[in-house]
Amino acid sequence: YFSCDVKFLDMVQDRFGESTVVTANEMVILTEKGNPKAIETLADLAKPGMRLGLSHPEKSALGFLTKHLLESESLYQSIVDSGNLKLDSPTGDFLVNQLKAGSLDAVIVYRSNAMAVSSTGEDFDILGIDRPNAIATQPFAVAKESRYPRLLTRFLEACVSETGKQDFLKYGFRWEMKDGEGSAEAKP
Repeated sequence: YFSCDVKFLDMVQDRFGESTVVTANEMVILTEKGNPKAIETLADLAKPGMRLGLSHPEKSALGFLTKHLLESESLYQSIVDSGNLKLDSPTGDFLVNQLKAGSLDAVIVYRSNAMAVSSTGEDFDILGIDRPNAIATQPFAVAKESRYPRLLTRFLEACVSETGKQDFLKYGFRWEMKDGEGSAEAKP
């Protein structure tokens, strides 16, 4: 199980062995290049006339975490009530592409969604969200009932090899794994 966030592993932890946090993925606000709507904070997303895209809170981990983030800032309901929420998508990449196409003013997505579309950021501005609950951490765990736990341990080793690590980093993930955790001696 390679979860989008530890919250989701926590929901089913009784079915899995010990987990290892591998990476973290920051949630960011993406705007059109040059940020023409002058968005600086989450509160700016509730300004009148904003065209906002969010991930669906029941169909994606990103949506669940985004709703939680905006509710903690007392913004979610005002964004919905204002009519600013123009799109709720099950995937972050769709939101990025809709922003790129010009149908939205801003989206909240993972940094990896933005970097997968444009590693240089040439198509939009990436605004960090400086909140502790705007970071998803990805754990890896093997099911207690797995028929092939050693095979899954080798899969983890491939994911956290230097090549795997560099692939995560180039897409904007932050490396969280401690030295020695991904080795054959470690028990995911």
